[in-house]
Amino acid sequence: MKIIKTIDDKEIVFDFELTKILTTKFLINETIEGLEKPKEKQPVKFDYGIGLGFMTDKRLVKIHCNFNCVIDNDSKHNAVLSTDYIFTVSNLDVFVNEDHSIGIPLYFLATMVGLALSTNRGIWYEKTAGSNFSRALFPIVDPTPIAKDIIEKRVQESHTEK
Repeated sequence: MKIIKTIDDKEIVFDFELTKILTTKFLINETIEGLEKPKEKQPVKFDYGIGLGFMTDKRLVKIHCNFNCVIDNDSKHNAVLSTDYIFTVSNLDVFVNEDHSIGIPLYFLATMVGLALSTNRGIWYEKTAGSNFSRALFPIVDPTPIAKDIIEKRVQESHTEK
């Protein structure tokens, strides 16, 4: 997929594809006691985490998604889904800075984060079918603030390392 975006009066091309999806962890813990309660009376809490990695020599970007869900505030009644999304970015070298850091513009990173999150939501739905966790639908979130947070953390880490 090619995305062309004008940033600061400069046309930037981002040529990428989702190459591989790897489920690294899937776990459901359901207790008999938890299943006896009516579903509508069980509070559902969930959170998610996003990680980012690069293999510049192979032009790869990895986005790691982690979904966690707890029903009825019981850590014995939980589910976890961790998935890696591997993107090939054919022109990744364009985004490598002189200090070897990666400078993918926010718009492009947010696009990849959005694809990873929405795909993870679908995998969650499919894998939890038939369990109490199938009703725990992760909300649709704007990937831009998540991508911005990832970029800011990477900038802070690069300043700390120097």
